[in-house]
Amino acid sequence: MWFPLAFMSIVQTVAGIANAPKEVKVSLSLEGFSEIFTDYSVGKNLRKWEEEEFKDLNKGFIENLGAQQMLSRYDHGDLFSVKVNKNSDTIWSITEPQRQNMINLLSQRSEINNQTTSCGAWFVFDYRIRRNPNQYNKLYEFASGEAKHLLSLEECDDFKAVLEGESPNLNVTINKAIPHYIRALNTDTAREMTGILNADINTKLWANLTLSLQRKVTVLRVCESATDAYKINGVESCQPGETEHTTVKEEKWWSMTTLGKLIPTDPESDDLVDELIIISDKTGPESLAWLTGYGVIGLYLSVVLLAGRYTRAIFQYDGAYIMFHEYPNVDELLQLCSDIYLVRELKEWKLEEDLMAKLIYLYRSPETMLRVTKLRPYKPKLKQIKQD
Repeated sequence: MWFPLAFMSIVQTVAGIANAPKEVKVSLSLEGFSEIFTDYSVGKNLRKWEEEEFKDLNKGFIENLGAQQMLSRYDHGDLFSVKVNKNSDTIWSITEPQRQNMINLLSQRSEINNQTTSCGAWFVFDYRIRRNPNQYNKLYEFASGEAKHLLSLEECDDFKAVLEGESPNLNVTINKAIPHYIRALNTDTAREMTGILNADINTKLWANLTLSLQRKVTVLRVCESATDAYKINGVESCQPGETEHTTVKEEKWWSMTTLGKLIPTDPESDDLVDELIIISDKTGPESLAWLTGYGVIGLYLSVVLLAGRYTRAIFQYDGAYIMFHEYPNVDELLQLCSDIYLVRELKEWKLEEDLMAKLIYLYRSPETMLRVTKLRPYKPKLKQIKQD
């Protein structure tokens, strides 16, 4: 019963290898709306930790037994720094009705315990981690999760002001919106390391996020003819017969800065941090991937199915063998079979049919068969001697 758990624990502890992330995607959004910020981290933006860094991390949590116990399962090769760019990788394009819906949501008021403390909008930090799968666990190539934060009244008002564009220099600060430590499990799930993040002395390990909406306005000169339109730059002029006019193109994207601590060496001060820490669970070696690739549940199913198949193969014929071959007293059965052969020779078909029905009934009724074949004590018949 304990074999799958013990086997998986030994494999991941003794023979496990680091399951390094290949790509990390982070995104920010208001719940129910499209993403406002997206960043993809690959290549040089993913860095494995050094041994000295891991030692410093353990020293920072020396007073937190829960965090120490959690970190004891890993070594420096399981921790990866993910650098997040300041500016979003994608242009923020939103229709005017959707922008107005966001403003309306941020304008609402939600009461908790008869106190108005929020507008009821949730800010979502979503993360997805892609690992290098083997041929047996492609299902778990991606691990994803999210952290949700209920916006306060002040945060709702600041967010609303940014969306309304009252000033180009406005920004919104969201407190404790991003967890710095994320654990990537060997399944399709990733989650924040609550054992580290929620300790009293480590509240600064949740990053405070500052968002601002950037704009770039470009004025384009366009030459338009009866059949075509194209852009021109510099001192170029339109051809004869073409009409020149200007168009304005505006691009919007979000930028962010995070304020927090990666290692709690100095909880009294904050630093500008542009990194996330991914703690990745070890995976089994490639040679054992066919056995460990489906996790503990898959191993349990394999053991149960295999054991069940062999157990069934061993015992499925024993009942029939005992029922039909281990009768204690077969005299009446033999007599019935002899009677069937006899009436068949005499061509008494009706009687043969009745006797065959009786034989079939005996084999279909175990209770009757046991009663008929029951071993009875031997009672010799006493001959009466007639006296003259």
